[in-house]
Amino acid sequence: SPAYATALGCLTEAIYYEAANESIAGKRGVAQVILNRVAHPAYPSSVCGVVYQGWREPVCQFSYTCDGSLARAPLAHLWRQSRDVAKAALSGYVEKSVGTATYYHADYVLPY
Repeated sequence: SPAYATALGCLTEAIYYEAANESIAGKRGVAQVILNRVAHPAYPSSVCGVVYQGWREPVCQFSYTCDGSLARAPLAHLWRQSRDVAKAALSGYVEKSVGTATYYHADYVLPY
């Protein structure tokens, strides 16, 4: 369906630009946080809505949506891996280590 294709595109993109060099578990974690937000009343109710929330504002929820990262062409093998994780997540795969979390940060990043 067009809705599924749109959600798959946004989820694949988010996994790729947030976690391309992370492990599969890291990629699954990004997907799970996004889907948790979709299910949470405080966030937009679509994958693309969650991913692009704030992209016109000073603070983007996902930095790649407003820092120029999208200008970089993705590496094919990492894009495929990200897409496979996105497909699994949209088909019901749950990353249990994430639980119901709606936030994450890489352990080498010091968030504000």
